[in-house]
Amino acid sequence: MNRSSAIRDEVLMQLVAAFPAQVPVERLHKTARRSGFDFAELELRKEAHYLAGLNPPLVAVSHDAATNQERFAATSAGVAHFENQ
Repeated sequence: MNRSSAIRDEVLMQLVAAFPAQVPVERLHKTARRSGFDFAELELRKEAHYLAGLNPPLVAVSHDAATNQERFAATSAGVAHFENQ
């Protein structure tokens, strides 16, 4: 498994665990670091956007109007994909 695939797996796993909550990339980064990964926030954001661009999208992206912060959430297709792995 290459680094991008490992990051996508980590992002999807965290978002499915938090389903249906929306999670900022900073929280994804903090949790990944606690798990021993050295993924950068930029890498996590990039792979979350990749998962959001799939058809059907496995991740939904939203913006918090108050803080202008990007948040990510697993879609039902993302949960089903994760459960079928």
